[in-house]
Amino acid sequence: MKKESISLKSIDLSDRTYVFTFEPIISQMVRSVKEIGLINPPILEQISEQPAYRIVSGFKRILALKHLQKETAEAYIFKSADKKPSLELFLMNFYEN
Repeated sequence: MKKESISLKSIDLSDRTYVFTFEPIISQMVRSVKEIGLINPPILEQISEQPAYRIVSGFKRILALKHLQKETAEAYIFKSADKKPSLELFLMNFYEN
């Protein structure tokens, strides 16, 4: 994984392969990001040949950044060869949450 600055527009919010959030109530997250910034960057998956990123972890953080009208953010990028979900990334999200 490599930490990069990415455009929030390049994240596919409709791809919920790894998302565990049932009710994305983000008011507390928005307040936190506004007051102290993004402490823990989201983890994204970049599938080769695809222009959009898939969220592995940090769905609410990304929504909070979008709510605050941020255009870019730091994120950890995991590169994958195909669209098949990764057990490693699934477990990464599971343990982080």
